[in-house]
Amino acid sequence: MNLKKRKEVLDNLFKERIVKTVIELIRENGCITMEEAAKKSGVSKGSLYNYFDNKESLMEYVHAEMVEPLEKRFREIRESSMRPSEKLMAVFEDIFDVNEEVCLYFRFLDSHRTVEEDAEDTHYLLLEPLSEIFEAGIKTGEFVNVDPYILANTFTGMVIGTFGSYGYRNITDDGLKNAKEEMLKLVKRLIIT
Repeated sequence: MNLKKRKEVLDNLFKERIVKTVIELIRENGCITMEEAAKKSGVSKGSLYNYFDNKESLMEYVHAEMVEPLEKRFREIRESSMRPSEKLMAVFEDIFDVNEEVCLYFRFLDSHRTVEEDAEDTHYLLLEPLSEIFEAGIKTGEFVNVDPYILANTFTGMVIGTFGSYGYRNITDDGLKNAKEEMLKLVKRLIIT
C-alpha cells in the first residue's frame, strides 16, 4: 500500500472513531465539545483540530455520516424498477430498520436544531423523494389521488412521528414490532388503493 493510500485509510479510521465518540457523548449526556470528543476518543485536541476546524465542522461531518447512508438507500429505492407501492413499502421497512445510533442522533438533533433546520432536512431527505414515489403511484393507480406532497407529509408524520416517539418511551422490541404492524395497516388503509 502506498503512502498516500495508507494516510487515506488512517484518516478514515480516525474520522470513524470520532463519529463513534460523538454518538457515545450524545448517549451519555448530549454535551459535545471538541475537548470532550478528543478526550473520549483518546486523541489530542490538536489532532482533532487537524481534521475539524471547530465543533460545527465536526458536527457537520457527523451529520453527513448519519444521513448519507439513508440518502443512498432512498435513492436506490427511487431508482429501482419496483412498483411505486413496493418502493413505499421498502422505505417503510428501512425506516423501522434504522439502527439505534441513527435514532439516537436524530433525537439529539430534535433538541438542538431550529424547526426550520429540521424542516429543511426532512424535506430534502424524505418529502422530496417520497413525493416522487407518490406521484408515480398516483399515475399507476396504486395510491389515492391526493397531492403527492400531502401524501408525503402524511406518511412522514404518521411513520416518522410514531417511530420517533418510541425513542422517548421505554418500548420493547415487541412493542416496536406491534407499532410497525399497526402503522402498516394505517398506511395501507389511507394511502394504498
